[in-house]
Amino acid sequence: MSHIRLARISLILAAIGLNAAPAMLGMSPVYAAEAAKPAEPPKDTVRPEIYKLIDPVQTKELLAAKNYAEFKNRIDTAAAMPNVTPYEDFILNQMRVQLGQASGDYPGTVKALGAMIESGRLKPEDKLRFIDAVGGIYYSNIKDYDQAITWFTRYGTESGDMLKQRQFIVRSYFFKDDFATAKAEALKDVAAAKKSGAIPPKDELNLLGNVGIKTKDTELYLQAVEELTRYYPSEDYWFDLLNRTRGKKSYAPRLDLDIARLKALAAPTKMEPEDYAKSPNWRCWAASSPKPRSPWTRATRAPSRPTRTRPRCKKSATAPTRAPPTMRRTSTRASNLRPNRRTASAWSTWATTS
Repeated sequence: MSHIRLARISLILAAIGLNAAPAMLGMSPVYAAEAAKPAEPPKDTVRPEIYKLIDPVQTKELLAAKNYAEFKNRIDTAAAMPNVTPYEDFILNQMRVQLGQASGDYPGTVKALGAMIESGRLKPEDKLRFIDAVGGIYYSNIKDYDQAITWFTRYGTESGDMLKQRQFIVRSYFFKDDFATAKAEALKDVAAAKKSGAIPPKDELNLLGNVGIKTKDTELYLQAVEELTRYYPSEDYWFDLLNRTRGKKSYAPRLDLDIARLKALAAPTKMEPEDYAKSPNWRCWAASSPKPRSPWTRATRAPSRPTRTRPRCKKSATAPTRAPPTMRRTSTRASNLRPNRRTASAWSTWATTS
């Protein structure tokens, strides 16, 4: 099975601007004219004491040096400060995502991403991309397929696109050994594709075949191979289909010759030595077929087809130059050397025709 292709978390962060340095409270000059204005609610800013800990210049050097312990210590110290604002918590989760991506801490990454998704600070399109990324991490890295199903289903619900991650939901059921659900969902998708006139996805058909193998369901496996051969024909699929067909309970051995012909036509590189050998049915057919008659055998009845017998009294250019079998010596015994009528007749016939 092919693996899911997901954008790197760093690219997602860069796309929505989360890699930018956070604004720090009290760092902008205040002019006298602005001082007289009424107080406004504080904007999304980070206090100086927290900014010193997560200064992007310093944290970038820590990540480059793979000093993940110090990076994490700074985040924990900043999070332990009193009265952390929602925006400060959002920035700290952003830093946790960067740390988890660099260090391979996938559980920490999805936890921080989940907090960012639920913060309400992401645009709708960016939120969907983060939901998709969380589902992909659970599926590909953590192998928690229950969570993968939950997040992929949420993505379909909130985006309205139920087909984008559908195949990974079905695969998740397979990987969590829920073969009954995987089979039912895959068959449902194949039936829907046929009803709409589309070609069933190859991955879904392969999944059905794997379910058949896992559950030892020969009929299901053969059904999957038949569909793969129909929509995605290849020598491998044809070879497997023809071999599996021989194993059917209703298969008749008289079809061996037809199977061999199909194999030679559809999968010539897969032919095996036994495919060229005669089956027992062929040997029976050969035994029942008429055998050629010897040119020296006298016909005792009217033949059903022309034979190669020749009149003995006529001279022929194709007549043999060797003596007939009755003139050959098979023994040195005196009794065998005595002439008789049959020998004399055969000798005279051979002499006149030579």
